[in-house]
Amino acid sequence: MPTPAPLDTTAAAPGAGLGRAAGHADGGTDRNWLAWLGPHGEARPAPASGERTANVARAVLGNDAVDWAVEVAARVVDMHAAAGRFPAEAALEARAGCEAGLLHGLTRFALGEPAHCVGASDRALEDARHWARQGLPIEHIFDVLWSTHSVVNDAVLAELHAVGRDLSPADARQVVADLTTYVGNTVRDMTEAYRQERTVLRSSERAQRAGALSAILDGADDPELERALRLRLRAHHLLGVAWTTDDLPDEARVRELDRICAKLSSNLGASGSVVLPRGRYDVLWLTFNRREDVDVAGVIEVEDGLGLAFGGLHRDIAGVRTSYREAEHASRVGLLAGESGCWTYDRVSMVALALSDLTASRAFVSSELDGVLGLDERQRDLRETVRVFLAVGGSRNEAARRLNIAPTTVAYRVQQFQDLLGRPLAPRSLQTALALEIVHHAGDALADPNRN
Repeated sequence: MPTPAPLDTTAAAPGAGLGRAAGHADGGTDRNWLAWLGPHGEARPAPASGERTANVARAVLGNDAVDWAVEVAARVVDMHAAAGRFPAEAALEARAGCEAGLLHGLTRFALGEPAHCVGASDRALEDARHWARQGLPIEHIFDVLWSTHSVVNDAVLAELHAVGRDLSPADARQVVADLTTYVGNTVRDMTEAYRQERTVLRSSERAQRAGALSAILDGADDPELERALRLRLRAHHLLGVAWTTDDLPDEARVRELDRICAKLSSNLGASGSVVLPRGRYDVLWLTFNRREDVDVAGVIEVEDGLGLAFGGLHRDIAGVRTSYREAEHASRVGLLAGESGCWTYDRVSMVALALSDLTASRAFVSSELDGVLGLDERQRDLRETVRVFLAVGGSRNEAARRLNIAPTTVAYRVQQFQDLLGRPLAPRSLQTALALEIVHHAGDALADPNRN
């Protein structure tokens, strides 16, 4: 959006700038209608937006148009107050903001600027930041501005009719179109100011809460940390860690993690939740008033580009540390797999512990599965069939049911596996099962004997 030129408040006599609006900058009707605006009441109230703002506008619009804007702003604010859009004690501030925005738009129109170039006033942007700091929903901006726009449109057309200056239908539509464009630009600019302020606030708030989490993980048991975290520490805690598996932009990552955390909180019945940065990870933290049976992996679907790992549910401050430590262990499996997904400690704990020493794990897998490692489809099928076969206690029928193949196919693959291995499964079935689970969860990183 082009930056408007600063107003010269000294060179123009009151109302002189209106002559510059004679040719409409967007190619439609002229803007002489600005000169026909005037107040209705005998008493002309002092501008709520301040003398400086009013004097800048008077230098361009003249006294009558400014006083008209002051009256309309007061009427708009009374309407909003009656509708409960803000408390009565905030009426003066609201009137000042409405008035400043109305004068800003009219002044820019009088200077001949195209409607699409007229954005929000500085006062409107500061109001948006204030609403962000107060935690008011962004929908509040839309509600207030568009309802204000409706009243201003009606007031302009009613005023022109009252002074016998009715516009042609085409000119009336152009006036409304200009005002609508200005309000649309204001909504856009205020929304962006609101979003930026919320981002700053969240960053500051997250940093403070992340510091409290770090203190707990480092061994602190100070009950005052609860105030900084705004989470109950005498509760049950479920912590997860998240990482990116590709170049996911920071803003998109945080937005997706907030969505996942909110969905988990809602579906699992958490009493509190937060997403916090911690080193290479983001931490998802949920609290529960009582111990629950939680199935994280069954609740969420992870978008491409993200990996998640969760610990178990544990109680009190010590439970925060335990759940986080378990999440870190589970993340070893996900990081080694190098793909998007969700890993939970209760499902991968054995593999996670085995991967605590990756060099030893690689040597163990290579020794136990020598002859059946590799990335081709046949080797994958053999490993997966035997993994499931061992997991169900050596039942061909149950393995066939889970794999959706025939029992004879299970028997054939088990025999092939043993032939390639060069030994029967029975003497070392536990070690073979663990090696197969490690390869299954770690993916190609350990299945390829030639990969470093």
